[in-house]
Amino acid sequence: MPRFLLSRRWVLGHLLVVVIVAGCVVAGFWQLDRLHQRRILNARVARQMEMPAEPLSDLARTNESVSADSLAYRRVEVEGTYDPRREVVLVARALGEQNGNHVLTPLVVPGGEAGPGLGALRPHAAAGGTGCASRRTRSGGGRAAPA
Repeated sequence: MPRFLLSRRWVLGHLLVVVIVAGCVVAGFWQLDRLHQRRILNARVARQMEMPAEPLSDLARTNESVSADSLAYRRVEVEGTYDPRREVVLVARALGEQNGNHVLTPLVVPGGEAGPGLGALRPHAAAGGTGCASRRTRSGGGRAAPA
C-alpha cells in the first residue's frame, strides 16, 4: 500500500467525505419524512374541504367537545359585517400572475364581536387598483383555517 494513503491529510480528507455523505443520507431521509407528513396534511385538507358547507354557528354549537383541529379547513357559511378599523393589509402578495395585496378583515357576526379566529380574507386588491371589495354587510362561505 502506498505510504501517502496513510498521511494525515488523506485520512482527514476521506473522513470529511464520509461525514458529508452521511449528512446527505440523513437529509434525504428527512426529506422523505417531510414528504410523508405533507401528503398526510394534504389528504386531511382534501377530506375536510369535501364536507358540505355548514353555518359556523351550527358547527360551533354541535362541536363544543371537538378539538379545533377537527374543524380546521372545514367549509363554513357566515353572515356579518366587516370591521375595517381592525383590518390588516398583507402587502406584496401574488394571485396568479397579478401582484397586489391581501386584505384580512375581522368579520363581526350578529350578536358578538369578531373572535381571534374569525377573519375574512377579502378579495385580492391589485397593485395600483381601486382597492378591495365594499365594506358593507357580507354573507357567504369560506373555510375555517387554523389560527
